[in-house]
Amino acid sequence: MAWGYMGKVPNRGDFITHNVPPQARDLLLEWCQATLAVSREQLGDNWLEAYLTSPIWHFAASPGAFMESGLIGTMIPSVDRVGRHFPFLVLAEYNGSALEAWRQPDWFSAMEDCVLAVLDDGWDEATWYQRLGAIEIPEAQGPRLKWPSEEGNMMLPGEAREDDWLHALLSRRQGLALWWTQGSAYVESATLLTDGLPRVGQFAAMMVGQWENHGWQQGVMTE
Repeated sequence: MAWGYMGKVPNRGDFITHNVPPQARDLLLEWCQATLAVSREQLGDNWLEAYLTSPIWHFAASPGAFMESGLIGTMIPSVDRVGRHFPFLVLAEYNGSALEAWRQPDWFSAMEDCVLAVLDDGWDEATWYQRLGAIEIPEAQGPRLKWPSEEGNMMLPGEAREDDWLHALLSRRQGLALWWTQGSAYVESATLLTDGLPRVGQFAAMMVGQWENHGWQQGVMTE
């Protein structure tokens, strides 16, 4: 498995793509086009500022969430040379669970600086792709705690830790995807749990926050 990328960059005149599985490319292309169109309608005159200041989003989709294999990656707002706005995404197939990828921060920490480099005027695709290839795709190991497939009362080993429980429970949820960000001027740091791709009508919140206004159920931390 290796990283691929798709989208628009400022020093190119049109859409670029490399090493992205066709199913993932078509799915994400359609989703991005739809989210841009609907968010324009929702945000009106505020859309351009919201888009250009929207945060870096990382994502991890368990197998079955987006397509048969899992996917991990990063998405940033971008634009092509003639001013057409479209995100730029870096992604790779991944056969582990979404939670496994989320719990291994090395790849997405390294990805932030790497993916932002495509916005530079002097971006060189070949040189940048070598840099991208140096970012290791996280290893899929599976949950340490194997959760019983049947419902009912159960006994769990005493050495099972809290994160083992969480990993095992979320691994049972088919089609789970996680999206997370360190935030931006308008969006606080957050992690999203979705069944597949976020709904088109909810994407505006990923640009401006205001989660409940765009149909997201919102968890609240208590004191």
